Amino acid sequence: MGPQSNTSKTFRTIDVIEPGVSMGCKLRSRSEIRADIGLPVNAPLLLFIANNYRKKGFPTLLESLQLVPLVRLVAISADESLEAMRSLVEDAGLGDRVILRGQTNDITAYYECVDCLVHPTLEDSFGMVVIEALAHGLPVIVTRVKC
Repeated sequence: MGPQSNTSKTFRTIDVIEPGVSMGCKLRSRSEIRADIGLPVNAPLLLFIANNYRKKGFPTLLESLQLVPLVRLVAISADESLEAMRSLVEDAGLGDRVILRGQTNDITAYYECVDCLVHPTLEDSFGMVVIEALAHGLPVIVTRVKC
């Protein structure tokens, strides 16, 4: 008996669930949004978003921020992290340039009014915040992947 020919194959159905990014219609200017949420209207503004601020590189970001004196940073993190982050900001002498915010339901407003997302993470260089920022047309600065 010769080798059997298998010309018919059975395929399983696979549901692919892609990370979704909801894109609304931008109705306000950058300066209007900044004014509404209490951010500096004219300063170059970076955005940092993380629940685990240490793992996502916030201390390193503060060191880097000291090298670019005209730039400000808005950092959004879990509410329970804000006090520890505030301490790091004060120790770095950046209290006048770093704006700390807790979790928000309107993250889109932040993506629409900043100049760049920074994501200096120690682990995942291409997290969901990077995808969201790119979808909003923002340039991003991420950690180089170690080879």
